[in-house]
Amino acid sequence: MIASLAALLLAASAPSAAYDGTTAERCLATPWEQLDDSLKEACSSFGVLLVDHLARQLIADDRAFAVLCQGPAAGAARAADLDTDLGCLLAEAERTEAAVAALQADLPALEQRCTKTTEADRDPVLTAACANRAKARLSADIARLTTDAEAYAQACARFGDAPVDLSHGDLADEQIACEHARYRRATGIDPPRGWTAYAPLGDVAEIAAPVATSSSLTELATQPVPGDGSPFDRAAREAAAAMIAKAKAKASPP
Repeated sequence: MIASLAALLLAASAPSAAYDGTTAERCLATPWEQLDDSLKEACSSFGVLLVDHLARQLIADDRAFAVLCQGPAAGAARAADLDTDLGCLLAEAERTEAAVAALQADLPALEQRCTKTTEADRDPVLTAACANRAKARLSADIARLTTDAEAYAQACARFGDAPVDLSHGDLADEQIACEHARYRRATGIDPPRGWTAYAPLGDVAEIAAPVATSSSLTELATQPVPGDGSPFDRAAREAAAAMIAKAKAKASPP
């Protein structure tokens, strides 16, 4: 996710200054409002690299994450520095995703925790894991009801054959599963692999539009990307490490 975000943001700007160590130093030393116009695009790209490396290091370093993103002074520090806040947001998302995946690796244990707790009692990680489990179960039910006529008749006859508006939030999972199965059985349309029960059904037309001209792609090929080892990338990685070291030193008792 981090690399994808970085690539997306880097692709949005065209180079106007050299992506080298000298430019990186100028980006670090100069407030944004004092930058020459010729540097702003390059420094924007440097900022993306900096946030990317900061997030990666925060993901790998529990203490750095606690100090910079969750400590007593973290709120004020994040409010005062956009790079810090963005790095923390990306790190939080990745850490949450990893924690959710860890819970989902033991489905019986997860099932017990989801059954024994209410939504109000769950932390964000458990909430996400339980929601994913519910989606997976619903998707499996839909697939079974779609292909098993006897199971469909037993479970869904009470709902009838009239289409149901799935936008209503008061529908039970059983009715949602039956409506998806009814539609698939009636139309023969099966969603593409990877879609869940919550994905839209029906005739879907996807229009592929060019995302960049050949000239912009040529320019993109010259831009640094996270981890490419370029001077720009190394400077961003070192700057992120310096931010973390400074925060740790400030948080440590004298």
